[in-house]
Amino acid sequence: AYSMGCRVAMCFAEQCPERVQRMILLAPDGLKRNILYRFACETSLGRWLFKQALHRIGFLNRTISFLVQAGWMKERLGKFLLQQLDSKERREKIFASWLIHRRLFPGKSLRAYDGTVVICFGQYDEVIPPRLAQRARALFSASLHIAEAPFGHRMISDDFAKWLSAQWFWV
Repeated sequence: AYSMGCRVAMCFAEQCPERVQRMILLAPDGLKRNILYRFACETSLGRWLFKQALHRIGFLNRTISFLVQAGWMKERLGKFLLQQLDSKERREKIFASWLIHRRLFPGKSLRAYDGTVVICFGQYDEVIPPRLAQRARALFSASLHIAEAPFGHRMISDDFAKWLSAQWFWV
């Protein structure tokens, strides 16, 4: 699974651990609940503001640029967000997927999963940073291997496939 799809995979493994032998999680979302995500998706005010911000892309772009220039957001994360929000269709898709996934978070019963888990973080990922590996270690009691790839959040590429095929844990 990749990014937000990792939440689905972890929740499935938590609910049906006997049906999952191995999980491979790339840039896994769901290891930590972000307070801004919770506000934007789990409160009516947050959902309204989130939707308004996505419809006022000029304001949102200026806000992201300001946060980067003020040093409150890393430049790489700002560029990633601006790229993700570059079209109305993508913004609507992000809004819908965030709302659909808002209640999908693995819990402590994930420790009952005893299959193999491979987690790959992007070394330059500002969205799901490698420091979340500690949270992964706390979530899983299973056989766990954590790798760090020389990529950012956008791992799904030919270069990533070449890197992944050369890794021993993949075999």
